[in-house]
Amino acid sequence: MDNDRITTVKKSSILRVSNRGQNVFQQVANQSYSVNIPSELRVPNKQIKVTVLDGNIAFNTDTTFDTYTEIGITSNLAQNNSYNTESDNSFRCQNNDILFNIDTSTYGKAHNKLITFHTHANVFEFWCSHLPEKLIFTSVATTGSGVLIPITNNNYISFTLKLEFYDYEDVY
Repeated sequence: MDNDRITTVKKSSILRVSNRGQNVFQQVANQSYSVNIPSELRVPNKQIKVTVLDGNIAFNTDTTFDTYTEIGITSNLAQNNSYNTESDNSFRCQNNDILFNIDTSTYGKAHNKLITFHTHANVFEFWCSHLPEKLIFTSVATTGSGVLIPITNNNYISFTLKLEFYDYEDVY
């Protein structure tokens, strides 16, 4: 994509998501959740620039926490031309589904302590061609193998997405 060709944002919206509330449905207990995306945001025939404005994960440390080098959130948002080499498939990439991740190596890893991890500063940004009816997100961690795996975490998760809608001709 040639960013010099992008001229105007046709529409912009903010979507705040958490694992609490009446619009949240657990897919896998304390691990994977889904929320309905408002139909007003599922605009057809648009390219969507998604910026993760902030993300929070409250995590209760235990002995397994020592093995995590990062924790984060993945989603089912279809990220255009985005790949992840942290794959358990030898010498292959997988589609990138990371919304955000947080390096835990700089945190004291005392056991039985509730830590709230926070990220901000618009550092996670990507393009997608459509928004699904349900946004599914999962708490994950990277272990010594270097591969993101789902983890159980029954504490608070939240993130805020800025959605900017562009016409295809403005993007390509």
